[in-house]
Amino acid sequence: MHLAKAGFHVVLAARNQQRGNAAVDAIKQQVPDASIEFAQVDMSSVASIVAFANWFLQGKARPLHVLIQNAGVFLQPPFITADGLEVVRRVFLYFSTASPYTYLNTHLSPHS
Repeated sequence: MHLAKAGFHVVLAARNQQRGNAAVDAIKQQVPDASIEFAQVDMSSVASIVAFANWFLQGKARPLHVLIQNAGVFLQPPFITADGLEVVRRVFLYFSTASPYTYLNTHLSPHS
């Protein structure tokens, strides 16, 4: 919300489209002139991350000036993604340079 108030164009990316759109609507209620859009991306899927990066790089969004990556952790039985990665391990690696997700998000940007 602070970025929208400061006049930034915000791309709010999340896995759940309904929740993402609700967050966009909530921000627009607080900041009526906010320049904000929702983009769907599943951080547990390399294919989804690549699709998001390609969408972004094809000019559907404005140039990337700030990238804020956030991940949430909740206790659940560990499981393996379609890409063969353990979800719990991925979340911990997400905050390090060793993560394939961090790599894809940062190195597929036009300014990397």
